[in-house]
Amino acid sequence: REALALSQESQRLSTEVDLLKRIPVKAMTNLGWLQPSKNEVDQLRAVYTFFGVASAAALEEWAASRVPSFRQSKAYVVNTYAVLAWIRRGEIEALGRQCAPYDSHLFRQNLHLIRNLTREPVDVFEPRMKRLCADAGVALVFVPELPRTCAWGVTQWLSGERALIQLSLRYKTDDHLWLTFFHEAAHIVLHGKRDVFVESGRVKDDREQEADRFAADFLIPPMQMDRVRACVRCSRAAVRALAVEVGVSAGILVGRLQHENIIPRSHLNDLKRRLEFRAPEHPR
Repeated sequence: REALALSQESQRLSTEVDLLKRIPVKAMTNLGWLQPSKNEVDQLRAVYTFFGVASAAALEEWAASRVPSFRQSKAYVVNTYAVLAWIRRGEIEALGRQCAPYDSHLFRQNLHLIRNLTREPVDVFEPRMKRLCADAGVALVFVPELPRTCAWGVTQWLSGERALIQLSLRYKTDDHLWLTFFHEAAHIVLHGKRDVFVESGRVKDDREQEADRFAADFLIPPMQMDRVRACVRCSRAAVRALAVEVGVSAGILVGRLQHENIIPRSHLNDLKRRLEFRAPEHPR
């Protein structure tokens, strides 16, 4: 009976192997997310196991619950299945983390402590911000970007007591990292637990714009930003001194000045720090 069931399953999977053409199997295998398989049926079985589903229909249903635009994916140049694989990897890593039950008051408090880490090197701020998030019930994971995902952050609730913030380091500089992190944190603080927020540069609705404002104001409060705008000479030395005064990295300040067209986007980019993280763990 077991052999017959396996044979029937293999026959069913053989009718769905065309799905593999849309899944970034090679990239996922290179990252250790999938084991290489000798034939397409076994590879598809491994893909379904990765997503926690048993069929193409179940995968589409799972996808629609994460990305409402999934059924409209042909309208975008991104590979929606790559986005889904990236999101799923974040879920797998987050579920393997120890997290306290979500505490909104503690999370808001810890966000201020995390802001104080923006001037620290990666090996200092990464473990600390992960711990501060976990203590408040938020799993923070850094997941390498897959080709054609064009996504740099996602927020979702894995349960009523655990949220997930997932970052890709798409732009690899400190100004983008910190703005994205606090944008994702805003979704947790300000918005409901039912939606999945995927940041990919598409047209932004009211909640995305609200998250943008929260992140910008949290990093550089409006009163301090008025002081920054009053700085007529944006020399390298002046920006460094202002960053110390504001309490953030110089790269964050440069990014904000560029965003508001106070300085050209080609100016002072050397003050932004390039970020490299350790290779992620591969929980089974």
